[in-house]
Amino acid sequence: MAEVFLGRTLGKSGFQRPVAIKCILPHYCDQQTFVDMFIREAQLTAKLRHPNVVSVLDFDQDRDHRLFLVMDLVDGVDLNGLLGTGPLPFELIIFVITEVIRGLGYAHNLPIGDDGVRGLVHRDVSPHNVLLSWQGEVKVSDFGIAKARAATEATGSLMVKGKPAYMSPEQANGGALDGRSDLFSVGIMLWEMLSGEPLFASDTLERTLSRVLFEPIVKPSVINRDIPPDLERCALRLLERDHAKRYPNAEAAIADLTACESHPRDGRDALAGLLAERFPGRAPLRLGDVRHATPDAQTIATPRPTGAPTRTARPPRRRSRRGGRLALVAVLGLAFVGAGVGIALAVRGASKPVDASADPTQPAPSRAAPSPQAAPATPPTTMPAGTPAIPASAETSTALPAAVTQPTSTSPAATKQPARPSRERTAPGRTKPSGGIEEIKLGGS
Repeated sequence: MAEVFLGRTLGKSGFQRPVAIKCILPHYCDQQTFVDMFIREAQLTAKLRHPNVVSVLDFDQDRDHRLFLVMDLVDGVDLNGLLGTGPLPFELIIFVITEVIRGLGYAHNLPIGDDGVRGLVHRDVSPHNVLLSWQGEVKVSDFGIAKARAATEATGSLMVKGKPAYMSPEQANGGALDGRSDLFSVGIMLWEMLSGEPLFASDTLERTLSRVLFEPIVKPSVINRDIPPDLERCALRLLERDHAKRYPNAEAAIADLTACESHPRDGRDALAGLLAERFPGRAPLRLGDVRHATPDAQTIATPRPTGAPTRTARPPRRRSRRGGRLALVAVLGLAFVGAGVGIALAVRGASKPVDASADPTQPAPSRAAPSPQAAPATPPTTMPAGTPAIPASAETSTALPAAVTQPTSTSPAATKQPARPSRERTAPGRTKPSGGIEEIKLGGS
């Protein structure tokens, strides 16, 4: 219906203020019925002053008799653009929908005349008319446009072009409208944000309106099982076709949404962070995204990573040096504990009696653990008489690790020590000599 331009107001001493200028298309301005209705709606919307509503600052005609509105500039994107980047976290869905309902509720209670009549119905609530600033603000735009458009002499298909998928049943049926009609449209947006799929939109206008009026509304959890039950209940009540079952006003809907478990503590800051992630080339850098390398260095910008997570992404934490030192101390402590346990086991084993199955009259055989490297040739060790020979296959098939073995001394003092039963397990295929004793050193080298 209009073209939007970026403009600025000029004042004294170089004062400037950026604004948005919305010029109505020429073929609408040629219809007197539309012009009269639009002027009336512009006068009403100029009364809207709310943080969640785009304010109208001025209204006039240019030299070509084109009607235009001067409005607050919302530097950011609309909700439709954000949804195109991927699903939103549940806490941000609650925040955006709650802010939209706050703005609509303010308009629904607005006095519109001296006769005490209150209430301005939007009639065109959709993701395209929900504007999100880079600072996390949520504002509803284009109040009164739909009513003025309905008063034109255009065809029915042109009158509802692009927006029938967000109409309430009473609006699609040509009935009387109040604030509950806008709440139904909000319910459609909430359902689609939760499920990620369109609710009523179809390939033709007739099919879309038929679905708005008659098609049963399924639970969004059928599509997305992760939806919180309390949030789903809010969406389904907003979408009640029966006026008596729908939320009676915006305040009642806000009360249920803020009571949801996933309601955010600081939704505005979370939304600003998400916009910075989804639009890294367009969103301005925030203070948290800027760091200083040194006092003399220039400011270094660190943009946020891109992506479309279903939950707010958190950067991985960097391990501190203190954590690494603590881990090293813990490892060394475990090593000392293991060494102590090994020594205790060795002392305990030494105090046990000699196994009766071993022949005490025969001295213990001496065997050195093979070295992994080639050792220089040494003279053969003289074994005491009566020591059984160790088969070559047993000597070369399996060897104990060098870290836990110690060659048995062949000195006379070593042979006089009492024999201890071996605690090692014989590897498969290894033949252990009868009465052979092996000394094992535990915990240390």
